[in-house]
Amino acid sequence: MTLNNTKPTHLQAHFIFSNHTMPTLKNKKSLQAHAQGKCKPETTDHRPKRATSANTGLAKIRHIQYSADSFVVNQSLVLRIKICGKIATFAKPQNVSSNFKETSMTSIFFYFFFATILTFTVGCKSQPVAKSYLLTSDEKIICDTLQIDTSIIKDIRQFNANKIEPFHYSLGKFITKDGEIESDPIFLKGLVFTETNSKSYELVFSLKDKFKEQGYNIFLLENNFNINNKLDNIGILKTTDKYTVLKQIATDGINWDITNDSLISIIKTFDKKYSLELIGASGDWCEFIIHKEPKSWTRFAKEVYKVCPDVVDQGAGTVQALADEMKKTKRLYFWWD
Repeated sequence: MTLNNTKPTHLQAHFIFSNHTMPTLKNKKSLQAHAQGKCKPETTDHRPKRATSANTGLAKIRHIQYSADSFVVNQSLVLRIKICGKIATFAKPQNVSSNFKETSMTSIFFYFFFATILTFTVGCKSQPVAKSYLLTSDEKIICDTLQIDTSIIKDIRQFNANKIEPFHYSLGKFITKDGEIESDPIFLKGLVFTETNSKSYELVFSLKDKFKEQGYNIFLLENNFNINNKLDNIGILKTTDKYTVLKQIATDGINWDITNDSLISIIKTFDKKYSLELIGASGDWCEFIIHKEPKSWTRFAKEVYKVCPDVVDQGAGTVQALADEMKKTKRLYFWWD
């Protein structure tokens, strides 16, 4: 039996038999008795090596995704329903008796009807991976030790599957045959993990507002610009104050005689004028979103160049080019080489 629905709907379902083997049911009466648990029919073991085996108990499925929600129709069939999708096209396995549909179709259509009502009630919204993610033992230890909310890791897992570690960072590093070794690392109450350069900012922007509501700040810690396919580092600290982040990481422009305290004073001056939001910080650079646009981008660029010449001399090339770039991106970037 095959059901089709070519139009998009808000219901997605699939059928899967509860056992790898299907009972050999001789007639309708024995089938009904089996469904009620009153007898144990003879079974023939046809354990398939592949899901496509002729004797498999798994229905042939097209355009289907898994769902954690399940509703038992009877002892031989499980109906799994996923909201916000398409009707699955499914076919009966070859070893299913035609009598089966006579006893189960009423229940099947009942649950289809139930799922349709549920869809219109709760709306079309996919369930995030975070709600079903279970922390590893190491991740639980990190959260317990640093007093980090476990929901932070669950939210990260919606976008990233890389290893999450306690926050550590060092501007200086030794290069060895086995990789990089941090020369003088700092350890803070937070987390750090890697991400590909093409996805780093997207991840930060996806989580920054939610994390701030929970008392955390997520930001790009190391931007490696995809050089030699090296991954970026993303940091999370248990604070919402950008100046605390800059202080803890000890960001400075020491090559231009700008100490950490001096840098924070500079940022506060710009913050009052342009309402800055921190999205990146490291030992010698920091980056912000500009929420309040200046009346003159050129004048603004001159102010930036005065305290951070490298963003022009080793970056944009001219003050006007810097002004045009900031106007386009709404970003303020400081870097002292």
